Amino acid sequence: MKRFNFIWLCTAALAAAFFLTSCGESRASSAGAGERPTVFRYCVGTSMEEPAEVEHRMDLIQKYLAKTLRMEVQVTKVASSYGPEIEAFRAHKIDAASISPFSYILATEKVPIEAIVMRGNPQGGQREYNGVLAVPKNSPIHSVEDMIKHSKDFTISFVDPASASGFLVQNAFLQSRGIEPQRDFKRVVFTNNHLASLMTLKAGKVDVAAVAQKLVDRYKRDGKIAPDEVRVIWVSPDIPNQPVAVRKDLPAAFKEEVRQAFVDMATKDRETWDSLVSKKYAGMVMPGTVYVAANDAMFDGLRQMAHGVKNLSLLEH
Repeated sequence: MKRFNFIWLCTAALAAAFFLTSCGESRASSAGAGERPTVFRYCVGTSMEEPAEVEHRMDLIQKYLAKTLRMEVQVTKVASSYGPEIEAFRAHKIDAASISPFSYILATEKVPIEAIVMRGNPQGGQREYNGVLAVPKNSPIHSVEDMIKHSKDFTISFVDPASASGFLVQNAFLQSRGIEPQRDFKRVVFTNNHLASLMTLKAGKVDVAAVAQKLVDRYKRDGKIAPDEVRVIWVSPDIPNQPVAVRKDLPAAFKEEVRQAFVDMATKDRETWDSLVSKKYAGMVMPGTVYVAANDAMFDGLRQMAHGVKNLSLLEH
């Protein structure tokens, strides 16, 4: 399992170097301790989107936050390899970021940040998602028991060592059944994103893929995989949605301003909201989804799961 840590650290270090260099020219806040900052620096993940879409979304977010917070706002981007946002927080290069749930857990082990909002419903409840284990339609694996019994004959793919739905929940489940992926599977590979995992599975290069269920459903709707091309053999318990997290050392009153700006976005600026959530996560968010207030305790279940995974050295300081 040490290999997981090595792979993630290498990926994070390279990506963070590029990211921190790119935002190194950003003007940091000149505010003293406890004072409202003069510049708010927000980071967005880019996933696998077209560059033009990302730039358009960044422009909308920048304008909305600048108008709502009445201050200068700088919006930066980072590829969805998880490590760079953590390193940017550590280096005080950013004040806030949308960050994956497991990345958030990892970040809170290393830097002082806290969740302030997440996607939910208008009544204030959070919305969760799930990770799955999937196999090709013609696979001899018809159940989890088949996979476990013959694991040494199979190759399994994960998304990223800091992915909740593409690594963590599946590892926790496998270990609960006495399976250590690096030891008990023929081979373990990382693909860096969910679509690549599904395409690798579709091409027959792996036997089992750990991915997010909502992305399996989305790619079926988009035609990237046929409706019957993959079969799901296991679905995880619910995972909390990704939060927007901020540095803890920001003034409490300012953090509340930022929280309210995100909570109000769906009603005050529908174009920005649609660009940030509805279009980016097309087919993956339920109608009526909005940002709702969040706090660190909402991630305690996921945190407990992460600490229960043996040899998960990503959590080491």
